[in-house]
Amino acid sequence: MEKNPNTFMQKVDAFLVKYRLKALKEVFLFALITIAIHLLFKVAAKHEFTIWGITLLPRAWFDWTSLNVFQVSDWVMSHILGMDYATMNQTFYFDGKGYVAITSGCSGLKQYLQVLLLFLIYPGPWKHKLWYIPLGIFVIYWVNIFRVIVVSIVMRWEPSHFDFV
Repeated sequence: MEKNPNTFMQKVDAFLVKYRLKALKEVFLFALITIAIHLLFKVAAKHEFTIWGITLLPRAWFDWTSLNVFQVSDWVMSHILGMDYATMNQTFYFDGKGYVAITSGCSGLKQYLQVLLLFLIYPGPWKHKLWYIPLGIFVIYWVNIFRVIVVSIVMRWEPSHFDFV
């Protein structure tokens, strides 16, 4: 019996060439990996799964990262921006106008893991991945801090624009 040289991926490539979609192959791969990571994260975040004695996404990771985002944002807003507010339980309170609570969803953990897994799964040279991964996580971290600060500034001075921001 002779093996068929047309593998599934060869058929996919032929389809993409035929319909001039070859340029979108990388976009499709990126979207597929991103959706898979999103769905896995959603399931893993709700339940503490343990595989071979290792807990995937322990609750402590969410608690630690959200606390860190709160503390750094608090420091920047008070020491650099000189903002006036009260804090309690990882929440910023603004003169009775409103509040901004830093919950586990604000931690950035999903985005860190998404960048990590995307770079690990996606094809490419390891010499680039070894500095892209930490750089990507570093950028996401500071964008997240910036996001919390901007939302807090809006809540402090223009709370009616909070939903828009």
